[in-house]
Amino acid sequence: MLFSTLVQAQSTIPTLDTLKQGLNFQTTLYNDNDIKYQLFWNVTDVGTPNETLYFLAALTATTTTLSYPWLAIGFGDSMLRAQTIVCHGQADKAGIPEMHEHGPTGNYAPPPHLYDNEKWSMTQLRTVYVPGTQLCFFKRKTIASDPSRLTLNPSRPMRMIWAFNPASAYNYRGERFALHAVNQMGSFETTLATGSVIQLQLVSPTQRMTHGFGMMAVWLIIFPFGAYYARYFRSRVGWILVKVGIQSLGVVAVFSFALIMLTAVAYFDLAHSILGVTIICVMAIQAILGVSALLGLSVESMDGNRKLVRRFHRFTGAALLLAAAVQIGLGINIYFPWVEPRYPIVWILYLFAISFWIILFAATELLLKKRTTRKDPGYAPVPSDNLKSEMAVAISKLEDTGKNHFTWESLAEEVEKGAKYVVANGRYVYDVSKWIQSHPGGQIVLHGVIGTDITFDYFHEAGYDATQFTPMPTYAPRPGSGAFFVPQRQSYLSPEGSYGHGSIYSADSGQDTSVMTEEDWAFVMRARRTHVHSKLAIERLSTLVVGEILPNSAVKRSISMDTFTEEATFDPYEYRRYAITEVVSASSGARPAYKLRFCVLWPFGLREGTPRHLLPGQCVEIQARINGKYVSRFYSPIGDNLLAFEVIVRIVPGGIMSQFLSNQRPGDKQIKIRGPFGRPLANPQYPIGPANQLLPETVFFIAGGSGITPFLQLINFSFFSVKRRLQVNVPYLGRSADELDLQPRQVFVSKFHYYDGWAMAYNLSTQKEGLLPLSCTVPLSGRTKFVLINCIDDAVSAIGMEIVNAAALTFPHNMEIHHFISTPGNRPPNMQGSLYEGRLREVDLKQLLDAHWKRGDMTAQKVFVCGSDTFNSCIVDLMFEYGCTNEEMTILPAKTFVH
Repeated sequence: MLFSTLVQAQSTIPTLDTLKQGLNFQTTLYNDNDIKYQLFWNVTDVGTPNETLYFLAALTATTTTLSYPWLAIGFGDSMLRAQTIVCHGQADKAGIPEMHEHGPTGNYAPPPHLYDNEKWSMTQLRTVYVPGTQLCFFKRKTIASDPSRLTLNPSRPMRMIWAFNPASAYNYRGERFALHAVNQMGSFETTLATGSVIQLQLVSPTQRMTHGFGMMAVWLIIFPFGAYYARYFRSRVGWILVKVGIQSLGVVAVFSFALIMLTAVAYFDLAHSILGVTIICVMAIQAILGVSALLGLSVESMDGNRKLVRRFHRFTGAALLLAAAVQIGLGINIYFPWVEPRYPIVWILYLFAISFWIILFAATELLLKKRTTRKDPGYAPVPSDNLKSEMAVAISKLEDTGKNHFTWESLAEEVEKGAKYVVANGRYVYDVSKWIQSHPGGQIVLHGVIGTDITFDYFHEAGYDATQFTPMPTYAPRPGSGAFFVPQRQSYLSPEGSYGHGSIYSADSGQDTSVMTEEDWAFVMRARRTHVHSKLAIERLSTLVVGEILPNSAVKRSISMDTFTEEATFDPYEYRRYAITEVVSASSGARPAYKLRFCVLWPFGLREGTPRHLLPGQCVEIQARINGKYVSRFYSPIGDNLLAFEVIVRIVPGGIMSQFLSNQRPGDKQIKIRGPFGRPLANPQYPIGPANQLLPETVFFIAGGSGITPFLQLINFSFFSVKRRLQVNVPYLGRSADELDLQPRQVFVSKFHYYDGWAMAYNLSTQKEGLLPLSCTVPLSGRTKFVLINCIDDAVSAIGMEIVNAAALTFPHNMEIHHFISTPGNRPPNMQGSLYEGRLREVDLKQLLDAHWKRGDMTAQKVFVCGSDTFNSCIVDLMFEYGCTNEEMTILPAKTFVH
């Protein structure tokens, strides 16, 4: 019937009723009582290789004039991806419409013709145009001969689309194939073999426009503004909250606008969809990086990776903005194709937004660079006149309150109570509590400098003084190291002159960095953290001033900005910041100990009057912020000056500070240290006795556990100080080219100690440098005999044995060592002196004292006791029973010296 109707219709102009005979199924796609679009179809040879679909598309109009009409049927769920068959009508006159197959374009532009009809899966059977009617009759095999064409299964549900335009204008290709009206399109789901049809709801234009323009607003306004604000407004208090708020708003908006489309339609084979999903996934990663970077500003456990996280966060953010700009262009090209400028204003707004941000960022960067770039002078900065004026006004307002004066000691007390004070130029105090949450470098950085002078951090770049650094010379291991040379003494000369600093030490500057190695300097630079503060940031600092530092003994004085650069003097109560440059094991056992090396962070910024040398018996106070609280402990520094020294830390069960320090990695943190405190056990400026000796004839040091550290200070000072004048009292003829020849009363300057009896030294007369046997020189302590009574739990827990052994082997006439070990065990092969199993008893102490004690001469001996409170109390009782007086005995408190 179908074929007979078609043959009959070839000789006459068929009507709709004629052509639809034999087509078993039909549906009305559009009907507004004027224009009707209907589709008729049938399936033949179902389930065979010759299975064929026959379609009749009919467009009729009652009153509307059809002028170059077109109607289309597509196989697919959207014109973005569907393969379409289009029937193009002629003008309002008799003529035969043309039918073509069209491929998908990926956007809402007229799909292109497939001009190679050999690839068509459609065969045109008959087209009819009469006024008010256009009929298009065609067939299509379900299995196409060309693999690029879709294979259809009429027995299963499939999606199809339709569209028409009753009066088409010209499109951008000059064809009468222009865009249809919004309501002249649709989609349906059908099982062609059974004729079932379900009309589908298309994604509304409102949904598409909300998604598209919403994404444009987020990626072209919100996110760029957030990036701009975060980069150029970081000097504003609370900027980080603004940034987080903007970014959070943008993230919520992106996911909301994405959800609008994902719940309606998702085409994951289009570039726009693929890039969009990629951007959303990367945004999730970026959000995690952002949270990590934010937490890294305040959470110490996350601070170590903050720099890497921040770097990735910035890179990912820039990549997202770039990808989003491309993505928005792809999206606009879908709805408003570039080739068919239906709404050029959209493209104009898009290009304007991109150009606006590029120009704004570039211009602001150049302007900011011009306003903020400064050349670091390499010396203590002098603030600008504007800054002086602003600070003068701020301080003058504080004069009336009477609360604007601090000492370093009172400042530290305020900090421990919770104040967030920092100091600049050793004088002006600033309250950074409002700024600490917004500091671009993070809260941890500011917490680390609270209570200290930030002059060099704030006014200089981190490496401004690199060219001034003079590293300690690298000395190769001494040939034959380990062999001690102890000459036969022919005479014993005392050092000439007084024990003043001028005669004992070389005239090198107190800020000489040659006590620091290249490795020390690398860790110092790492601990400083890279920082650059602009002129704007420096000027903003003036608004935070709350007062000034006065010396402890000073009275309230008027503020004069003319004395802004007045150099501050040294105050032991001022916390200075140090870098840990080495952490090594000092002993093992149940309570191991670690030796930590500290180097001052800004060696060229030491105050006038800074002690050039550390003296034995002095201690320093180390403070660290641990779990949000400031914790302080006293330690005995072993070294020559405040530039670089070592402390030995014994691990205490439950000890907060010892656990913290032993777990530090070199260069990771800045550690606050102040001091030195305490009365020295020996001071060259105050000799004793008629012979102007540094120490009495005999020094007894009774140590309990880590209470030995003051003794290590004492013998390191007496025997192994660097930059100290060494006087020869025993001649020596060098045995190799690198050994010096020595004659009595020659003077050398020690430069490096090998702790094996040898030192690298410099002959002041001949100006030659070489190896020198220390046993041929007069120790700083002269004839003083050191008797160490060391009470320890076990042999492996002994600390400082490197120094003790070196002193015992180099100066055997000056050293006597007795170790009392509570827990018997194997004796370490390198432990010098006598070992006793068991605790120190009264009889043991009496026997050791009797060997050297001179009764009735209180200047002949001195007893130092250092251990736990219980240990000290016990030893004091025994000493009083022995007859020792208060003048002959000094108790070093456990709180200060035992750690």
